[in-house]
Order: sequence, then structure tokens, then C-alpha cells
Amino acid sequence: MNIMEKIDDARAVAFYVQVCGIPLLYFTRHSIPLTIGWLILLDSLETILLGRNKSKDPATEHFWLVLHKVMSVVQYAVGIYFLSPMLPKHVLHVVLSFLVMRAIGLIHHAQSKDSTFFIVFFDFIKEYLLLFYVYYPELTISMIAKVIVFKIAYEYLIHKDTFFRRLNQTIVNYEENYFPS
Repeated sequence: MNIMEKIDDARAVAFYVQVCGIPLLYFTRHSIPLTIGWLILLDSLETILLGRNKSKDPATEHFWLVLHKVMSVVQYAVGIYFLSPMLPKHVLHVVLSFLVMRAIGLIHHAQSKDSTFFIVFFDFIKEYLLLFYVYYPELTISMIAKVIVFKIAYEYLIHKDTFFRRLNQTIVNYEENYFPS
């Protein structure tokens, strides 16, 4: 078995554990911190099992990335569902809006393979729930805006290599089209 088969096997194991771990969110339904912790653990399984190893085949890598992000959206939806009885309606609406935003970004990424969509349609569900838990009822728009700016900067740093490659290609294409040599 070569290294690529081992990577794909580890990803499959992480995927199956994530699927089996989703129903366990039921047992965290009375605690926002426990739900957030369980979501972080489920989301981190692939990284824990693989480290930074990736497939050298771009199509395979894209497939696993999209599957991982779809699993995250499903996990968030289930976690939000179980937490919904204890969340005020306005908080529930905000969290669901962030979930829809993330799903839209995932759809755009799946179609275009452009990871900059993860910067624009950032994942902010765990962070918002944590802010709500820690600061409610003193949670302000200013606090949320500061954390959103930090989160966008974090997502940018994670995906910047793709962003700069794409920006460079756009500049090169522009120069070739409008300033031929």
C-alpha cells in the first residue's frame, strides 16, 4: 500500500467517524460549550489522522475537501437543531444565516475549485455561538464585527496561497490581453 492509499484510507476513516459522531451531538444539546467542543473535534478528525498530508491528485484532493466541508455544514445543522430550544429566536436566525452563508460558499467552491470562496463565505457558526454563550446579554454588534474581521483575516491566511496564485494569474491574463508583447 503506497502513501496515497494510506492518506485516502485515513480520510475515509475520518469521514466514517464524523458520520457516526453526528448523532452524539444529541448528548451535548443542553450545553453550548460542549456542542462547540464536539463540533471542533469532529471537524479536526481528518487533520488529527492525516496531519498536513494531502493527495497529489488535485481531483482527489478537491473531492475530499468538498466532502469534509459538506460534513461540517451537516454537523453544524444538526448541532443547531439540537441547541435550538435553548437559543433565543434572534440568535437562532443569525446562526442559521451563517450556516446558509457557509453552504453558499461551499457550493461556489465545489463548482469553481476556488478556495477564496472560503474567505468570503467564512465559517462563523462556532465563533458566534461562543460569543453568545460568553457575552450574552452584553453581546454587541461591535464585538461581533471585531471577531468577524479577525475570522476573515484568519481564513485569508489559511487560503492566501491560492488567493495570490489566482490574483497573479488574473494580472498575467490582463497583461496578455491588453498589453501584448
